[in-house]
Amino acid sequence: MESGGGALNIALGLLLLFQWPWSGLWFLGLAIGLSLLINGVAIGIAAWEAHSGAASVLSRA
Repeated sequence: MESGGGALNIALGLLLLFQWPWSGLWFLGLAIGLSLLINGVAIGIAAWEAHSGAASVLSRA
């Protein structure tokens, strides 16, 4: 499930390109952290929607 992964990857790639000699482990941590954050939010939204949909179906029965 990739929601905003493409735009995030392009932005991080450009950041890495412009600061390559000076970037170090902080960039790797930033990239992994942002990816985890974006994916976590997307999974949370999907779970919320699934829960809301299940609750509305059960209340109609």
